Amino acid sequence: MITISNHTPVSAADIQNKKIEEAKAEKKAEEEKQMNQAEDSKSPKRLTRDTYTPEEEPLCAGLYDKDGKLDPPKSSAPAKKSAEEKKCIANTDEVDREIEKLKKKKAQLKQEIAQTKDDPDKQENLKKQLSQVEEELKRKDNDTYRRQHTKFTYE
Repeated sequence: MITISNHTPVSAADIQNKKIEEAKAEKKAEEEKQMNQAEDSKSPKRLTRDTYTPEEEPLCAGLYDKDGKLDPPKSSAPAKKSAEEKKCIANTDEVDREIEKLKKKKAQLKQEIAQTKDDPDKQENLKKQLSQVEEELKRKDNDTYRRQHTKFTYE
């Protein structure tokens, strides 16, 4: 038992219960204070919902005649479709010539390899050149390469 200055005996359980009640009262007061502030300031803690408010159709900004009807815009210059239309021409002749040159060089190297059976060093050198030409031909003789290297002209 604990005695207080006025000589009243108080148990530890009574003191603990008193503290719990005081804490509950403080918590309740704090919650009421927060609710009052939320109502006053419309804090974001409060849930709000968007609402749809229909509006009237906006008026057109334009020229109106005497009756209040909208006049279509009048163009100052006549439309010239022939001048606006351009003809686009795709030209792959340059790529085709390049591929033809490579094919001719390939055929020529094959002939030279066949003719130089006696000289293995020269034949090996020609085979290296032939493999390089074949690789370049593989890289260039396809639609992707043609599309990338097409020349466009507008008339």
